[in-house]
Amino acid sequence: MNNLPASFFPRALLLLSIIFVYASCAAAKSAEATEYLMGTRVFIRVAPCGRDAQADIQEIIQEIRRFDAAASAHRENSFPARLARDGEANFTNEEEKSILLPMLREAFAFARASGGAFDPFIGKLSKLWGFSSLAMRAEPPRADEIAQALAASGHQKLLRLDEDGMAVARHTELDLGAIAKGEMLDRAAARLYAWGYRRALLNFGGDVYVIGDRIDAEGEPWRIAVQHPRKAQAYLGVARIQDGAMATSADDERFFIHEGKRWHHILNPFTGLPASEAVSASVIGPRAALADALATALFVLGADRGLALLAQYPGYHALFVFMSNDILQERMSPGFADAAGWKAAE
Repeated sequence: MNNLPASFFPRALLLLSIIFVYASCAAAKSAEATEYLMGTRVFIRVAPCGRDAQADIQEIIQEIRRFDAAASAHRENSFPARLARDGEANFTNEEEKSILLPMLREAFAFARASGGAFDPFIGKLSKLWGFSSLAMRAEPPRADEIAQALAASGHQKLLRLDEDGMAVARHTELDLGAIAKGEMLDRAAARLYAWGYRRALLNFGGDVYVIGDRIDAEGEPWRIAVQHPRKAQAYLGVARIQDGAMATSADDERFFIHEGKRWHHILNPFTGLPASEAVSASVIGPRAALADALATALFVLGADRGLALLAQYPGYHALFVFMSNDILQERMSPGFADAAGWKAAE
């Protein structure tokens, strides 16, 4: 892992005093685990509810592994890999279908609703830019390479999506990276809730889902700090959430600098280039999958067009960070400050 850039790691960070520093009594009342899954750090912490909490956490971790095996474009025989190879892929069993079909339907519905600002068919572009590779490229692709990958991209290339599987236009590749973590968060949270857990934290690479009160401070909401996109070890502010999700897309997660310019991993599906309308976009709401997809779309669209899209989704709120005249600016959607219990950093 030493060849991963520092910017690879999560953007939305729980305050260190919450994640790592507990009173001894709080530690005794909680169970937790940390794993590297889905290409990122996965952290789960729960307040036990009369069940074997560690066993339940491990069951969720195994579910994440099965989810990743089915959904990752980087697994040799995954659904996206078979689709890229053959132009169509049918679900091999009911488990793969149950993992993928609801997520695929939501992804393409949101791709249409966002006008393509979020698009699950940018796999060729993602592969070309190489941000998911441990050996990232040192300079941007050539214009002709981008044009070729762009021609094979776009949600309009979907030919079939049904109970059996999917078919796509030639050379089109699936990339679920902008929704998969959120989808798995929702699945894990639903599983915990069904088992009776009422206080829990799930942090999947900076996308966060919380259930109920903080484990170490009953009656208090969880505090989620949004990292400053240009200052290491600093944050923009803190959201206070008791039930629901928060996702952040930002240009300092994975990037390289070439000729003094930052080239980052959040690609604009319309141009094939890194999106430039925002520096970061954070979304809170009841479901992590939609918050995850919205954060990507809002980053691509920027504040003005992004707020128009966000208005279609009651219960979801956003914080935009962007550059204006070389100065970092912030803009919140109506209701964000109240819904997030937002406290800006001093």
